Amino acid sequence: MTLRELLKVLHDHLKLVIVLPLLCALVTGAVSFLLPNQYTASTTMYVLVKYDNTSSSSTSSDLSASQMITNDVATLIKSDRVATDTAENVGLSNLNGYSIKVTNSTTTRIITLEVTGPDPQKAADVANAIVDVTSDISQSVMDVQSINAIDS
Repeated sequence: MTLRELLKVLHDHLKLVIVLPLLCALVTGAVSFLLPNQYTASTTMYVLVKYDNTSSSSTSSDLSASQMITNDVATLIKSDRVATDTAENVGLSNLNGYSIKVTNSTTTRIITLEVTGPDPQKAADVANAIVDVTSDISQSVMDVQSINAIDS
């Protein structure tokens, strides 16, 4: 096919070349406008386990244990007990409508938590409440010394 033939084909179908992208843009814009807004709040937590309370500094075994327990804490965040207590703390009947994403690395003691929901302030409140509830539950259940929010 030569360049001249290609230009003729484009000219013959010029309406489609113009109308189809415009139609797709309109449909995409309408869908974006009609979808409800979703807001994401994130917080980062630091997990520390300390077995020997007589020493003021963290030992390498404390740090290694903290790395291992971080996986347990990440699983605890997704538990029904944490969800129920968090909902009560922020004044909700449940956390339906909120998506909770937990990310942790196997080489650090840091957990990243993202909460997505329809209200930006409530999403932030839920994320911060999850940190508080998880800290309380993990201290009583797993003897974790502390879970502190790095970013909230």
